[in-house]
Amino acid sequence: MSQTDVGNGQVECFDLDNVIFEVPSAALSDQLRERLKAGLFERHERKFIKDLLRPGDRFLDLGAGVGLVSTVAARIVGSENVVAVEANPTLLRSIRRNIRLNTAQGAKVIHGAVVGEDFRGGEVELALAGAFWSSSIILKPKENTRVQVPAKKLSRLVAAHQPNVVTMDVEGAEVDILPAPIPDIVRTMVIEFHPHIYGAARHKNLLAGLKAQGFHLIDGDENQVAAYRRD
Repeated sequence: MSQTDVGNGQVECFDLDNVIFEVPSAALSDQLRERLKAGLFERHERKFIKDLLRPGDRFLDLGAGVGLVSTVAARIVGSENVVAVEANPTLLRSIRRNIRLNTAQGAKVIHGAVVGEDFRGGEVELALAGAFWSSSIILKPKENTRVQVPAKKLSRLVAAHQPNVVTMDVEGAEVDILPAPIPDIVRTMVIEFHPHIYGAARHKNLLAGLKAQGFHLIDGDENQVAAYRRD
């Protein structure tokens, strides 16, 4: 790990899976920094993407964070086939830089929070946490800074970008997103679940809904991070 100044802010640099990437110092907590240094950050998502993604796939990363998973995907399918969606406005520059630093081109980066299909309105409130991995439109502690961000629906993102592989790490918002029909073009999904946020009963319903749509578990833990494929 190293530190440097980019623009007007300090960033810290990490190396995971031979991907060199930057994180704004202001977006780190001690716990998150240690997980990054130990190589534990998004380790399941990185493994699944490397196992499942193939050249020719189109990849949609929902809740892209600082772009680590998007960068790993871009190395496999080409960054022109990667779309990264992130709600936290302070991370957008880092996503673009990290993908550009590690691949030949830059993926498409979209600012927005993914919401359920029945959401009404063009914006949704996001609670910005001190550590970037905890910002959420579901959990909104009083001490967090609140910002309005563009609301994005999965159906429209899929229609616009035609991904067949989707990752989703949206800090509990999956409880509103996954009950809706998932477009047929999506064949593989990697989902980080947050049942501690929305409870065991709703989590059970989410899993049943995925099964009803033809997704079967191929790897991982359905209480944490799991990979699914639809035949």
